[in-house]
Amino acid sequence: MTRATAAPTWLLFDYVGVLTEDPHASDSAALAAASGAVTEAEFWDAYWADRRDYDIDALDGTGYWRAVTGRLGRPCDEARAAELVRLDIAARTHWRPGVLELVDALAASRGHRIAMLSNLPRDLASALRESPLADRFDPMLFSCDLGLVKPDAASFGAALARMDADPGDVVFIDDRVENTDAAEELGIRSIAFTDDQTLRRDLHALLG
Repeated sequence: MTRATAAPTWLLFDYVGVLTEDPHASDSAALAAASGAVTEAEFWDAYWADRRDYDIDALDGTGYWRAVTGRLGRPCDEARAAELVRLDIAARTHWRPGVLELVDALAASRGHRIAMLSNLPRDLASALRESPLADRFDPMLFSCDLGLVKPDAASFGAALARMDADPGDVVFIDDRVENTDAAEELGIRSIAFTDDQTLRRDLHALLG
């Protein structure tokens, strides 16, 4: 984390792992069962193998889930793909109330502008744009629209352009150190998220 030299006007949040909890045990079990995986570990290995292509919209939901189930040696018709999309969205929408309360407080009391930059596929991005989060984050920037994933420097450049902001105007919050390191290299002050209370403390240190 880099200390501020001037007051930032933007807070740029990652989504998965910062605004959300990890998938619950019931989510993992349901996804594994729907995919036909023998074990949950086998499922998650297949889940991540082609996730980047899904995140940048090189694969749509049906194509992605067919790739996942293909790695598991299972067929995937349209109905199974649709069910896996539904379960995946449910697994990725367990929001952290403490972080959302902090977001609301910062926007209300300090007037900070709040944005989102996340590696997300179109199915989940579309769901978020129809959710209450859309009232809190503007803009909401997703890899499926940018064709870029963090930690690619170009993804941060695209975010700065959309926000009409300089790097020094922004504090970026992400749970992956490779992403916060990449942002820091561009002059964007960053916080590696671990938990709600530590985030509150770190933001206080940066914002005063």
